Amino acid sequence: MKQHIHKNSRQRVAYSLSEFADMFGHSRDWAYRLVKDGKVQVIQGYGKMMIPRSEADRLCSLQNKEERS
Repeated sequence: MKQHIHKNSRQRVAYSLSEFADMFGHSRDWAYRLVKDGKVQVIQGYGKMMIPRSEADRLCSLQNKEERS
């Protein structure tokens, strides 16, 4: 039996730099600077750079801590 899975029901494991920047309300250049400065780890392959969801979660929690301070 074939299962039907809605495409939005899948969890993303990584984001493009543009998607990552959009999530935080910044430009793609901002994401590139974070990568270049070593503040965010990337997955590279097939000519693409992707930012793991774990890095997005980590950065989000850091921003939340700064906002509470």
